Amino acid sequence: MHPKTSSTILLFCLSVTAIAGCQSSQIIDPPIEESDYRAAEPIARTKLQPLRESVTIYQMIQGKLAGQKLSSIVTKTAEHNWRVEMKGLRVIYIQEQDGSLLVKGEDDFGENIATRYDPPIPVFPAKISESTIAKGKCSMRVVGLNDGLPRDSGTCEYETTLLGMKKIKTPGGTFDAYFIRTVRHMKLRFATAVITVVEAYVPDHGLVSEHVHRKSRMLGLIEKTVIEEFALSEHGLPDR
Repeated sequence: MHPKTSSTILLFCLSVTAIAGCQSSQIIDPPIEESDYRAAEPIARTKLQPLRESVTIYQMIQGKLAGQKLSSIVTKTAEHNWRVEMKGLRVIYIQEQDGSLLVKGEDDFGENIATRYDPPIPVFPAKISESTIAKGKCSMRVVGLNDGLPRDSGTCEYETTLLGMKKIKTPGGTFDAYFIRTVRHMKLRFATAVITVVEAYVPDHGLVSEHVHRKSRMLGLIEKTVIEEFALSEHGLPDR
């Protein structure tokens, strides 16, 4: 079974202001569960994640909004630039470059912050053919969403891995999907965090599921873990 209409891309938002203003301390990666993935055939990014204007409905499975349905709206803002909004929650800014996709920044409405990366973080190469999709390090800057005043800054080390393929059942149907894991290590002036995201993508349609494990350390003592999960509910077309 496949989604009926166009797809979206939805990446996790870091929500770093929640841990800003605290003393830095090292934290340990969360455990990563192994599963029965099978080998995945090489695939072009444009087929696995065909970025185009669309509206997609996701259902929150786990987290403080569990049970709610949220719309994700993809809009082309300029040549090779896209805006992806999870309605009322966050916005992701995407850049296309030689067939690859990069994250330039994220806005978090709940935390009222804007995070920007320099250079942008690669999330999809033009062709996905190796287990390690992307690996590197960039600087990150956090400012107030409304006033633009600095909140924090630091570095982000990232690694994205193709886990393989397996079937996944969502409220929107059952799919044979590619599973991709991204791990980000954030080291800010006042805090640290590790965010692990496992996403499921269906060729020609895009993202159908996302699981986020976010672990942060505050004040050198206070540790916080947040787990969120959403899955495809239904697809729709833009109201324009």
